[in-house]
Amino acid sequence: MRYTVGWSASAQSELAEVWLEATDRDAVSAASNEIDTFLAVSPNDPRCEVVAGAGILIIGPLGVEFRIRERDRFVVVVNAWKVTSED
Repeated sequence: MRYTVGWSASAQSELAEVWLEATDRDAVSAASNEIDTFLAVSPNDPRCEVVAGAGILIIGPLGVEFRIRERDRFVVVVNAWKVTSED
């Protein structure tokens, strides 16, 4: 079963800021789309570092923190940030 993925208002603002400051905006857009697709299918995947319904997923150049509501089959992205090669 798939999950519905949403972004909080603050995560949307953070994503917009990362996109506006990016030298490769296409890469940020692609990462955002890949994050949405990944979380819709497998938010509990071990690559997400999920603990007690909260997780982190990094698909460069973007990282996100998310929460899973299993009962509703809903994942909400609560924070987003730019990932650099040092992260």
